[in-house]
Amino acid sequence: MAGRLSGKVAFVTGGDGGIGSGVCRKLAQEGAAIAVGWFGKDPTHANAVVEEVKAMGLPAIAVEGNVASPDDIQGDVKTIIETLGGVHILVNNAGFENAHDILEMPYDAWEGVLNVNLTGPFLTGQACGRWMAANGGGVIINISSVHDTIPWATFAHYCASKAGLTMLTKCMAVALAERKIRVVTVSPGAIATPINQDVWGNPELLPKLLEKIPWGRIGQTTDVANAVAFLASDDASYITGSTIYVDGAMIQYPEFQKGAV
Repeated sequence: MAGRLSGKVAFVTGGDGGIGSGVCRKLAQEGAAIAVGWFGKDPTHANAVVEEVKAMGLPAIAVEGNVASPDDIQGDVKTIIETLGGVHILVNNAGFENAHDILEMPYDAWEGVLNVNLTGPFLTGQACGRWMAANGGGVIINISSVHDTIPWATFAHYCASKAGLTMLTKCMAVALAERKIRVVTVSPGAIATPINQDVWGNPELLPKLLEKIPWGRIGQTTDVANAVAFLASDDASYITGSTIYVDGAMIQYPEFQKGAV
């Protein structure tokens, strides 16, 4: 397919999820071959995304690995390079969250979220960055959240991981600029995915959420995917070290500015 990303290979961690699968589809529509990263017991969603991309006439594979495991990531990147010919674009999308009172949060809950949401992008960025540095450059896009700015009382580990990821982007952008590797953060707000359907699919809860979004609607996965595709392309060749909020101005909401969340 002709497009802004023709001839490129994109690795999307968590590519089997709501936002991740949307990013995979959009990058493929722009002409990129796709490696769908996934981890767990069920490859069904990852394989479905692979088949969608192949139906567009583009190469695609699914690679299983825990982003918090250096060995898994090294193996996945090796497979991608050998099978698809390289890795020009990395989208660090894998992540998760769980709620805990901060005084009762078990250490393994803190460690688990930080390992996947922050250590994972470091390890994957490092592994892909080495190939990029030796092959003319590339783009690393870290998917953070409005909660890199907005505090969330029962998700301190998640917020801390996303704030750390945003700073990691800045450090990587400065460190890798001379090697022609751009690094950017995309921070989504409230996006309609299966993981939060209990909110946006609830006619009683949705209006309360929309009150906090000045633009007046919940975001769609395509909103995030469109931003990622732009940032991955040469159209964004002078953008690095920045954070792009895809949130309908949610972080500007006065209640959040006071930290009353």
